[in-house]
Amino acid sequence: MRSIFTKKEKLKKQKRNTLIVSIILIVVICLSIFGIVANSFGNSENSNEVDYNGYKFYSSGDFWVLEEGDFKFVFLNNPKDLENMTFEANPLKFLPSYSQKVLYLSSEDSVSSYQIYSNLEPFLTRIQYACLDEKNCTDNLPIKNCTENFVVIRKSETNKILQQDKCVFIEGKEQDLYKLTEIFLLKILGVRE
Repeated sequence: MRSIFTKKEKLKKQKRNTLIVSIILIVVICLSIFGIVANSFGNSENSNEVDYNGYKFYSSGDFWVLEEGDFKFVFLNNPKDLENMTFEANPLKFLPSYSQKVLYLSSEDSVSSYQIYSNLEPFLTRIQYACLDEKNCTDNLPIKNCTENFVVIRKSETNKILQQDKCVFIEGKEQDLYKLTEIFLLKILGVRE
């Protein structure tokens, strides 16, 4: 048999249940806040920081971040992990030579394209996909040459980062292209020689 409760008893029981749920929620919120605060002391950014050629990189999730002034440059690799990569290279122009200009881009690797775009876009008037020559242009893209800033990222058997006039050729094995692109970025930022 079911008990019969008066309105007063029902209201009292409802208030008690509301109070219990409220106390549980307050305890959970307080413990969560305490956990976040305690975790922030135990895992400070300094514990995931790397000094590379006088520049400070810090780990942020799966990325490595370099803050220079008001700008953040984001990399997939710790710059120290790229030191042993072998490639042919010649001197590159630095970031100011790209500043407030259009950068033309031709890339066979989407990760590398994204790295170029996300790191250089704040300095450029725009980034435009283009073709270096007509015979290899499959899309309806503008045809450009090395008289304008142009980055060409393509697959090759040998790893290279070469500057020819205003063109930069980043070439390498498919699995190395994004690493070579990061080395290119480090070089034009003056972080790496």
